[in-house]
Amino acid sequence: MHTTINKRIAFIFAGVMVVVSSFAAGQIKAKETNKLVMEDIQKSISEESAYILDCKNNFIYDVAHEKYATESNEESTILRNNHIMTTELTAVEVETIEKLGVTVESDICVTGSGAKDYTKNAQRNKKKQVKRTRQSKKCTKEYNWNIVSLGVGGVIDDIETNGEKVKIAILDSGIDYSESINVVKRKNFIGDEISPLYEDNTGHGTAIAGIIASNGENGTVKGINPDVEIYSARILDTENKASMSKVVESIYWAIGEDVDIINISFGTNQYSEILHNAIKEATANGILVFAASGNQGENEESAVEYPAAFEEVVAVGATNPAGEMAEMTSRGEELDILAPGININSIGWLDMEVICSGTSMAVPHAVGAASLLWQKDTSKSADFIKGLIEASAKTVKDEGEEYSYIDVGYAEEIYDEYGKIYGDSICEEIFDETYENTEEVKAYDETVTGSWSKKNHEAAVQYAYNIESGLTSTELAIVKLGSRAPDDHCPASLVPTHRMFHAKDGYNYVKVYEYIMNMSLRCKKDGHSSALAMAFPDNNAGIYGECATVRSWLGEPEIRVMLTDKYKYNKRNTSLMMLGLAMHVVGDTYAHQFGVYSNGIWQDDPGVHDDIDNIRSRWECTKEQYREMLEIWNGNSKAYFLDYIQDYKGFRLKNLSYFSELSPNGLNFEPYRTVMNMHSY
Repeated sequence: MHTTINKRIAFIFAGVMVVVSSFAAGQIKAKETNKLVMEDIQKSISEESAYILDCKNNFIYDVAHEKYATESNEESTILRNNHIMTTELTAVEVETIEKLGVTVESDICVTGSGAKDYTKNAQRNKKKQVKRTRQSKKCTKEYNWNIVSLGVGGVIDDIETNGEKVKIAILDSGIDYSESINVVKRKNFIGDEISPLYEDNTGHGTAIAGIIASNGENGTVKGINPDVEIYSARILDTENKASMSKVVESIYWAIGEDVDIINISFGTNQYSEILHNAIKEATANGILVFAASGNQGENEESAVEYPAAFEEVVAVGATNPAGEMAEMTSRGEELDILAPGININSIGWLDMEVICSGTSMAVPHAVGAASLLWQKDTSKSADFIKGLIEASAKTVKDEGEEYSYIDVGYAEEIYDEYGKIYGDSICEEIFDETYENTEEVKAYDETVTGSWSKKNHEAAVQYAYNIESGLTSTELAIVKLGSRAPDDHCPASLVPTHRMFHAKDGYNYVKVYEYIMNMSLRCKKDGHSSALAMAFPDNNAGIYGECATVRSWLGEPEIRVMLTDKYKYNKRNTSLMMLGLAMHVVGDTYAHQFGVYSNGIWQDDPGVHDDIDNIRSRWECTKEQYREMLEIWNGNSKAYFLDYIQDYKGFRLKNLSYFSELSPNGLNFEPYRTVMNMHSY
């Protein structure tokens, strides 16, 4: 190490001397430069960084701990028992301790491979709670598309078990308390004191636990296998990050708890020998480990992340509802299996429903599937379950490559036959040919794209901007923020009156749109106070006081919150925020308020969520109306026209005629009835 440092000093010093020699007299002297360089190098080698050490045995651990440990705490007991410690070291100290045969690595961070998109359902009133509790037995028989796609339906209730529960460790951000999830033990590796009621700061771990084990009671989303025991290791912080030392510590904790499966929905692109050793120890103890492949699929240099890339780990990638590999999935030869990972419904805080995406969310599908198959006979090995999942998988093709997709139903079907040949490599090869799963992966995209997510609203804003322009990049970002603000700040189910911002129930979406849009135009010209002082259209707040609610929700404190600390509160930015809000109302109208012409009559909802052409048609109308709204805003035209567009391809907006007639400033509907071939409800 000293030789390296001396060489570094000599190299830097020589370079500096060349530069110095070219300066005129009176410039920095070589002697002074040498001193500065020496001070800089000395500082760099004396600076401390965080490291994780694998000392291999008790003797070396004791030596290293005595000399280099900075503090000891309760959480470090698990690491100590496995000869591992964390501390801060200088570069010179690293060189010294490595001579003892210690493996020294930077205590890097891993990152969760998923994101919570938005809250769908929230607190329920007492009447609905009682109703859903009475129906809970029925709810437990129903599954969302992602679980149905795995072939779980009909399997979970029919599988015979030996009475033992599969034990699953979820290493994540914690799991909020829920009666729907059977968490038998919790371990907080972060060190803060927090109640189990809200221990999950990001919702990441709770969503994963819900996918695996929610029992579907009280109206919650149904998971794959409620009949398991969950062990929660809280290691990810508020940014869904954790140090490598916490990851390693939690793995050894899971080993000590004698779990059957470990769920790891995070990763890093940096190899770690210490992490690999922990994984090897887990598999040596009969534990089946699943991990996310990573969300870097769109990156040309994408590769399966660690620990998923380790041979001992089942690397899980994500598919979208169309049955295709999700673009975000990190791929490579280490990728073992695919499972649903895009637009996944699960449980959030207080049993609210959330929709999540990422390879993080694919992992619990694989874990839940494995637990179902394992509980048939818990004496089977982890390798047996892993082999069964691979042997029964469907095939997904992506850019000429073939990948495996979990099929629980078929795995259960061939379970006994696979058991007869397990362990015989020659027979397994013949078995694969004989029992190959030739069924295609079914597409469910038409069932999950009928409503627009926050990202969809932003995409429609981008479409409008690409055509109309007129905004700076910062202003465009504010409009996008406004287009998702109702989802971010007032989900429809939290406060009943907030449902008007989502074009739900019987609220007059025409009047809500019109008032917000005209407030935006007034604010742009005369300021926020003037916009708030605007009279209601026709001096009528609406049957349900819609305009009064709009005014109360768009005051200065509320707008400041929506703008966040990133954007200034001024009249133009406030106007842009209001424009985005008006767009959201319009977009949600096409998502929620529509009917179709079927069998000679207009109907509310005769299975239209299964009609992909209908969805695409409404989506095109959404984008086009956003464009018109931006055109109006750019030209400062008054929004007294009813800007809703009716499509000719099989749908109409519910109550559009009625709401328009209640809003005289809206479009006179009569001249358009024949042209658009529309009918009133």
